[in-house]
Amino acid sequence: MTASIPSAPFTWTKQLETAANLIETLSNPQQFANKFFPNNCLSQSSIYPQWVFRGVGNSNYRLTPTSLRTKTEDSNTYALLKSYGLKESNCSTKTFDSNNQKRVELEIICEFYKRAHRAGLALPRLSYTLHQYLLESNVSELMHIQHGSMTWPDHELLPIFGIAQHYGVPTRLLDWSHSPFVAAFFAAQSAAKENKKIETSKLAVWILNSKFLQHNNASGVPREVLHIIEPPTSDNPNLSLQQGVFTLQSYENDNQEFDLSKYLIDSLVKYHINLHIPILLKLELPASQSRDLLQQLSAIGYSANRIYNGFEGAAKSVWLR
Repeated sequence: MTASIPSAPFTWTKQLETAANLIETLSNPQQFANKFFPNNCLSQSSIYPQWVFRGVGNSNYRLTPTSLRTKTEDSNTYALLKSYGLKESNCSTKTFDSNNQKRVELEIICEFYKRAHRAGLALPRLSYTLHQYLLESNVSELMHIQHGSMTWPDHELLPIFGIAQHYGVPTRLLDWSHSPFVAAFFAAQSAAKENKKIETSKLAVWILNSKFLQHNNASGVPREVLHIIEPPTSDNPNLSLQQGVFTLQSYENDNQEFDLSKYLIDSLVKYHINLHIPILLKLELPASQSRDLLQQLSAIGYSANRIYNGFEGAAKSVWLR
């Protein structure tokens, strides 16, 4: 059987002109689906989509987790990973060494865990053995525990990875939100911070139909293709305020695509899946609209004070006024 590209557009992009257009579009997903998709394919689907959203300040940014980005994409993160032992050539799908990558990610997580523990910060409960391995930076034993696991990182370590990711530590988790307005806020905040006024520059809100991919019996896509991670929020108030969620991709070999959009296409082709609904959508808006978007989001209750906890929210509001 010859694999073919899914019959429906796999990713779909909508260009919007004003901040008001974006707010209106995000306010009513059902109306959005009925208006823009042929034959009402989304609303007639037996599995109505459960959207998760990701905002980026530059629409050209790939959907690549921070720990897997190239030097060109993120030179600071690349330098950090290299300082923890990443091979010079590792940030390339052609020369990727998965074991080296995992060891580096574990070294970084161990450092984060030790610092948080010694500072008396609340951390997710772990078994005594796992707790000791992290404190001792016993990467060899942690790698041994991971051996044979269906996912990387193993489910026991995911809460730690989730907290680390949320506070800027590079991991292979990708940030999303259950709220379209939180995603729009982050897109606008990022674009405004870079002060982009060039007309060709665009911010974007990515929309992922996560529920469809998890129904392997209905779609034919195995569950392990993409994991939706809902980390505990009790010890992470920002994550709770931001309705945060993560995606985690499964990498079966050393030459796999890191960009989520391309990765999912590869997976659908591999499993001979012809989908009749899009899975990834992208709404683009001129970056020059970022300040207006922040103001309109604030008017409906999505300001920095709502997105960030405590003094951090107040401080960010000063910069985004």
